[in-house]
Amino acid sequence: MWCKAYQWPYLRRETRFLNIFLDDFMRDAIKYTEDTRQKTITAMDVVML
Repeated sequence: MWCKAYQWPYLRRETRFLNIFLDDFMRDAIKYTEDTRQKTITAMDVVML
C-alpha cells in the first residue's frame, strides 16, 4: 500500500508533463494545418512536425 502513496507525486508530475506536451503538440499541428489551409490534419502532417 505504501508503494502507491509513494509513487503518486511522480505519477502526477508525469501526467502534467504529458498534458503540456500534448497541448503544445496539438497547437503546433493545428497551426500548421491553418497555415497550409487544409481542413484536416493527416498522419503525415503530424510526422512532419
